[in-house]
Amino acid sequence: MVGRSYINETEIFFPLKREIIVLKDKDLDIPFSIKFQRKNTRDRIIKIKLTAKKESTEIPIDPALTSEYIIFVKPSSEDSALKKKKGYELWLYTGTNLDLIDGIKAEDLYFKANYLANIKTKGNKSTRSWINIDFGRNRYFNDIDSLSGMSFSQRLPIVNPDTLRQVVGEYKTVKKVETNNTFVDIYYLWNATDFSSETSKLFVTAGFSLNSQSIKTTYKNSVTVSDTITYPAGTNVPSRFGTMYRNTNLRQNNKSIGVGFVYILDEEKINVKTSMIVGLNNFIYPNYIVYNGDAVVRERYISDPTAFLRFRFEGTVLNPGISLGFETFLRGGSDPLYNVTLTKTIDFEQLATLFGTLPTATVSK
Repeated sequence: MVGRSYINETEIFFPLKREIIVLKDKDLDIPFSIKFQRKNTRDRIIKIKLTAKKESTEIPIDPALTSEYIIFVKPSSEDSALKKKKGYELWLYTGTNLDLIDGIKAEDLYFKANYLANIKTKGNKSTRSWINIDFGRNRYFNDIDSLSGMSFSQRLPIVNPDTLRQVVGEYKTVKKVETNNTFVDIYYLWNATDFSSETSKLFVTAGFSLNSQSIKTTYKNSVTVSDTITYPAGTNVPSRFGTMYRNTNLRQNNKSIGVGFVYILDEEKINVKTSMIVGLNNFIYPNYIVYNGDAVVRERYISDPTAFLRFRFEGTVLNPGISLGFETFLRGGSDPLYNVTLTKTIDFEQLATLFGTLPTATVSK
């Protein structure tokens, strides 16, 4: 081959064997490139071996005329990006709850697994029906309140068998309520195609939720005024006021059925989900508790069905998979509950690449 030659990049495949003839009185310059798809999860090795061949096979080749190059190709760093899949999402959110009332700080672990899928026909054709399942754990904003001017009375231990003592007075306290919530949501979604496009979808939804909440209430009591009254032994000491507030740990369950709207914006770089649900919520909580020290020895539960409204917003940057979420839960007769989260969001298939393939018993051989 005389002068400068060019190898078409589209013709380079592996394994590649190509022979180039070099004339004795001409220099040769042949540029070429190697294209390699990095959309995989394993390392790859490319070996390039260049050998100068003499016209007569009887003359041995000088080892200096043989060169070998080894190229290591690492997978691209696309694992941090959430992949777009037509018809379903299976995402895992892990991060922290942000409390914006009790100081802007991280509070406890936030976790959620979400499955959103189109319900297809037997012919694997898409329909207007979808299903959304959520399972997770979050913490609502701490509820903090200051109370003052409250009266109390308390019997003191007996130190003299002839007398009884009682302390009466006023105190102030700072009340703090922490609510941790474990939830399961199962909702059917129907796509309102007249108000939807390829990247913007509006759904009408209906479903139910199950929640288990642990509520920890702590009090920081400070006595402002007190007086000690002494009574003769055997006197029926009047209980003028209740004792000071004490710390409690309660668990309550609630069930909800609701209807509403879901809106999903699915662009190239971001994914935004918003929902508004209204319905009936039934709280099951203890209304009668007997303590022995700090231990609960007896409790009685009642149910309280009431209307509710829940609003959720969840915005995700697909690469690198960071989500910011907000939720408010309004229930008749109760204080509003708020939750803000910051999470790393990954697809379950990304998580699966860390492990091997699971064998199954039902696959036909």
